Amino acid sequence: MADIGCGIGYFTLPAAKIVGSQGKVYALDISVEMLNELRNNTSNLANIELIQVRENDFILDNESVNFALVCLVAHEVEDCLAFFQETARLLKPKGKIVIIEWINKQSMMGLPMEHRLDEDEVIALLKQCTFMNVQRIAVNSEMYAVIGEKI
Repeated sequence: MADIGCGIGYFTLPAAKIVGSQGKVYALDISVEMLNELRNNTSNLANIELIQVRENDFILDNESVNFALVCLVAHEVEDCLAFFQETARLLKPKGKIVIIEWINKQSMMGLPMEHRLDEDEVIALLKQCTFMNVQRIAVNSEMYAVIGEKI
């Protein structure tokens, strides 16, 4: 799996336990500081590979992962279409992407409104990037998830 925009590894560490010794988690981030913080917590987990990437260049081989997680990252991206195209490039056929973002409504938590991504926009972008069976799920009262499967 690829944890894209892994930060300090909130999802990377549990994912490594889920995939086990036969699997691999690629922790991708543009911030060397975040990767260094994660590196301090992964010394005993051999199935995590930390990779510093560029925004739309994830370095990994084509079709190298079965699952991609993009949690609270897409709103920071300059070109979401290019970002999701790059994510699609990484995924094997039938691979899944999960995007989690803040709901596009005023709330006490999360980002200012002008930085939030509308879930319909995310769905439309995924459909442009060879994803099918795209669905939305309410994560909680503040966040949504969009899930897609690569053709």
